[in-house]
Formats: sequence, C-alpha cells, structure tokens
Amino acid sequence: MRKVRLATFVMMLALACLVVALFYVRRHRARIALGPERGKIPPAQAFVEPLVVPTADPNDPSQLVLPGLLLAESHANPLRITAEGKTTLVDYDTLATVLGALKAVTQDELEARVDRRIVWEDFLEAQRRDQIRGRICQFRGALYRFAETDLGEVNFKDIGIEHLYEGQVQDVLGRWHSFYCFQKPVPEITRAELAVLTGVFYKLIKYPTVRGEELVTPLIVARTVTRGPRYEVPQTITARIAQAAPPWARYAMVAGVAAAVFGVMTLLFRKKRPALPRRPAGPAAPCRLGG
Repeated sequence: MRKVRLATFVMMLALACLVVALFYVRRHRARIALGPERGKIPPAQAFVEPLVVPTADPNDPSQLVLPGLLLAESHANPLRITAEGKTTLVDYDTLATVLGALKAVTQDELEARVDRRIVWEDFLEAQRRDQIRGRICQFRGALYRFAETDLGEVNFKDIGIEHLYEGQVQDVLGRWHSFYCFQKPVPEITRAELAVLTGVFYKLIKYPTVRGEELVTPLIVARTVTRGPRYEVPQTITARIAQAAPPWARYAMVAGVAAAVFGVMTLLFRKKRPALPRRPAGPAAPCRLGG
C-alpha cells in the first residue's frame, strides 16, 4: 500500500512539472508573438510593410480579389483623428470593388471556397498577411457588435447595396475581428450563440476602444454573419497550452509521462533483496566467580 501511494505521488508530481513547464512556454511564446497584451496586434507592427510584393494565382477559388488591388491601402493607415482617438480610413472605391465581388457569389459558394489554412497568427507576419489579402477566410466567435455604418454621402447603390453594417467578432482566445457586411443575419445572432464570419481579408485597421486604447484588428469584408451550430465556450488553460505549445514541447510532455510511468513500474516491481543469513552465536565465555 505504501508503494502505491508513493507511485501515485511521483506520477502527480511529474505531471504537475510538465503542466507548469508548458504553461511557461505558452506565456513566453505569447509575449514574443503577440506583444505585451495577449491576443492583440501591437499597433507599431501594423505599419511594417513586406519586402516582397506577393503574387496570387487568379484561378485559385479562395482568391476572390487579387491582392494587387488591395495593396494600394496600407495597414492601419491613413488615419483620421477623432475626439476618441485615431481611426483608420478605408478607401470606399476599393471597398466597393470588394463588395461587388462578394455580391456576385452566394453565401454557400463563399463558405465552400474558404482557405482553411488561414489562421489568426497570419496577421502578425508582414509578408504572410499581404499574401492572404483578398482571400476568403473564416473565423468564429461571439458577435459583440453589429450596427449600420454611417456613410454620409457615400453609397453603394450602383452595385445594388443599400446598407453597410460593421461590427466585431471575438473568438474563444479573446482575439478580435472587425468586419463590414451588407446583409443582416436572419434571425439575429445573440452573444451567447456562435457567430461565423466568412469573407475577404481587406487589411489591418486601427481604432480607439471605449477605454481610450488603440486596438489593431484584421478587417474582414463579408456578405453577412451566420449562426454556427453551437457556441464555442472558452477553452480551458490546458487546452490553450496544448494548442499553442510548439511540437517539441508536446514531445517532451509525452517523454516525461513515459519516463514517469516507467519509473513507477520499476518501483512497484523491483524485487526485494533477500536478507543475508545471520551467523550463529558462539558458546558463551565462562563466568568467573569470586577472586
């Protein structure tokens, strides 16, 4: 019984050490990749331009808009100064071209042509984020805002669009995605439901939050926001660590568990050394009495 308790303690200690190590790797990696605040794009990084202009295959079904059209607009620039802070301006002529391309395909076709290789981390690399400009991507999360955009004198009636809406979707890891779309979801999507954003990556934009902070997010231009089959609850710390940990850390975890199991099995099945035979005691020395 004592060996079983000792073996259990050793295994729990080994697993605890592995979890702590992976948690450290996860936090260290987040500081490098995402800056001081996890899940946010550093504003200064949005102005980094790629050294090589990316090219795209016009026959690729995921490439709805050629990136050369969108490269004329710089990420998070130009800026308009408002009372709340600096907000990125979007060229409405270019936006009209993207909206027209989206209007020419159905929602089902749009979802069928999604490039599943595109992930949120692609927005952190200057060259990679320009390679995916104009490509159809898809992100899931909670719909935190959906409102009609005040365009002033600008309109898109020439391409058959009466209204333009904007909003944000936040995924389970707390990362934000801004969007424009021209159709309301029917029925409306509540925050407790899963919102699916399928559209074209336009560029990074910057705008002030209600707290006065500068937030940089990818801008996705879409037809609408659809409801997913279920709401994706935030992942546990263990799941986030496993998802973000590099491959070598996963291998180290498996090796550590295997070593712990091997150690416990060795401890349990170790043969006890036989006790050495005792030498027989010799005759007692005679006892003298008196002088």
